[in-house]
Amino acid sequence: GGAYDSKVTRLLATFGKDYGKLNKVNTDGSFTILENVNDNPNGFGLAQADVLASCISQNKCDNVEILGNVNKECVFFIANTNSGIDDEDDLVNKRVLVGNKGSGAEGTLNFMRHLESDYKTIAMGYGNFDVSLQKLAGNTKDYDVLMFVATPSIDNKYFKIISENKNLKIFGADDYSMNDKLPSGESIYTFETVDVAKGLFNDVEVTTACTNAVLVANKEAPFIESLANTMLTNKAILQQ
Repeated sequence: GGAYDSKVTRLLATFGKDYGKLNKVNTDGSFTILENVNDNPNGFGLAQADVLASCISQNKCDNVEILGNVNKECVFFIANTNSGIDDEDDLVNKRVLVGNKGSGAEGTLNFMRHLESDYKTIAMGYGNFDVSLQKLAGNTKDYDVLMFVATPSIDNKYFKIISENKNLKIFGADDYSMNDKLPSGESIYTFETVDVAKGLFNDVEVTTACTNAVLVANKEAPFIESLANTMLTNKAILQQ
């Protein structure tokens, strides 16, 4: 579901040629995807690595196998320019919107809470991201901060909105307490400097935590080897 929908559609179109008819199931986000894969012997999908780590820590992903990394997804926060909120340390006791329930941002914030006790004071809420963004820009806010997780592309629509609105600012999460690892030993987060605005005199960069989107499958799936081979030979279809 969500940002992964088109990637899974392309993967199904390619993999289905070799394996036959497969069905796509839309879900609310990475955690639901992982639960479905864990419980379905024929399940596979895309999910955020940090949400997978959270799922593993809760013993809900014992049957999930990682087949490979697809692309980076990074953490971003939006606040009102005059809010006095400048980085993740200022999120203590604040109200943070993560979009719809089950979103990637919800999964990331839950895992951040697991890694850093200060984040447990954040009041997490759900709702329409675009509506709350309008309110935040107009000082009629229902949340102090909006959070989203996205591929770090300069063409991201929220980057563009923020660069054109003097009442909004963007920042990342660069707290190095976010240094947990997957069972494979791979770091869940890396810290990247992302271009969020380009201009003649006003380039804007944000340093933030990024995680991988990973292709996962049920360990008992009869096609797991074929799926892994399809990913290796057609990786470009997942990185578009």
